[in-house]
Amino acid sequence: AIDKDKIKWSYVYAPESNFIGMMENSLPAFWSPGLSKAYADAKPSTEVKTPKKITREDKVMKVKELRKIGYSLGEIAKIIGTSKSTVENYLNGYPYRRKRKIQSIRYGLK
Repeated sequence: AIDKDKIKWSYVYAPESNFIGMMENSLPAFWSPGLSKAYADAKPSTEVKTPKKITREDKVMKVKELRKIGYSLGEIAKIIGTSKSTVENYLNGYPYRRKRKIQSIRYGLK
């Protein structure tokens, strides 16, 4: 039981020093009773948000930004989640849609 100001006490578990128990400590200078109340009243978020689908145009813009900053093709590929050759195609302006359109015309597809 703590008879003093309970705010200045913390539960400590330190197996390396073989100590388990309460320890008095000073609060940081920025800490306030309002901040303590905010943490005590906070409810954890259980809402699961689905990730936003990134369009190819967004990926191309991101690839170009990362390359301008100085990232390598491999680093960009890991960040974006594609292969290095796809990153290179994005940088070279590979005409994905035009090629599909030409092939569909050539083979009579719509």
